Amino acid sequence: QDRFGDVPNEVRQLLAVARVRQICRKLGISHLDAGPKAIALTPRDRGSGELLQRASGAAGIEMTSRGDRFILDRRTEDAAERLRVVLQLLQIIEES
Repeated sequence: QDRFGDVPNEVRQLLAVARVRQICRKLGISHLDAGPKAIALTPRDRGSGELLQRASGAAGIEMTSRGDRFILDRRTEDAAERLRVVLQLLQIIEES
């Protein structure tokens, strides 16, 4: 910060995306889709799916299961908000 000033938002977003990927790997999530109406998590295998279901339930997060995916119905306005919501969701699941 002394040399270059404040960190640009783009760098903050890049670091947040890296954190999302790190948490997904740890939780066994192979695919994550986040759109304006919902967030979908696809576990890598059955064991990861059961872990994800237990952790989200313990955290009080209501996700519906559709096939092999878990869906959180959550509206978001833009990509920045979507990223923030995804990161918060994963951190809550990770901590439970």
